[in-house]
Amino acid sequence: IMVYGVNKQTEVAYCYNKKENGMFTLDINADDSSTRFLNDPQAEEQNLTREPEGHVCQGGVIFETPKVFQPLTNTRTSGDGTVPYCSLAYPKIWRAEIAAALKKGDNNNNNNNNN
Repeated sequence: IMVYGVNKQTEVAYCYNKKENGMFTLDINADDSSTRFLNDPQAEEQNLTREPEGHVCQGGVIFETPKVFQPLTNTRTSGDGTVPYCSLAYPKIWRAEIAAALKKGDNNNNNNNNN
């Protein structure tokens, strides 16, 4: 049984500024009007798996809201206010992997019994 709350605004990312000395600091002035979730061409990895719709930025903190599309469950929802939804729902992946492993094990047992 999995039980968890959902649809609360939940922290999922942060906006940083790179200082001249190479250090990063939280951009407390970042908000929805100054942040557009664009790829950083200098970033090493540019794999954005989430669309910006439903995210809000306040004081440099990016939150998911109930409007965020969650590909794991093909729904629009958000976390419980502390843990992002993708982490809360991760046991659904485990359940699918366990079911696949059990099915594979059953197939292997059936093949062995037929020999």
